[in-house]
Amino acid sequence: MNAPNIKKAIVASGSKILKLDAIEFDNKLWLVPEWYVNAKEGLTSPVRIIRFDHLRYQQLDGKPYHFQLNDPIPEDVLDGKTIDKYEVHENPDIGGKYYLSH
Repeated sequence: MNAPNIKKAIVASGSKILKLDAIEFDNKLWLVPEWYVNAKEGLTSPVRIIRFDHLRYQQLDGKPYHFQLNDPIPEDVLDGKTIDKYEVHENPDIGGKYYLSH
């Protein structure tokens, strides 16, 4: 199985600036704040994904970041709690597990 095209995003949350992975899935953009890692098998899959293409963001040149979100993401959302304007999926089925590549 091909690994997802993992990109990098800059996200503010509380008083922190975070560097998170971002993927495209189902023609939408998603933040991946945490990955399950099976080091023995060399596989990874997202713990959760948070949709951000409907939020205000900037596309960057990819050196080294591809996206910058204009508004902070609440820490509760990054931790998996659903808040009205955020679409969060726990243990999403994005087509399987992927070989570690990032």
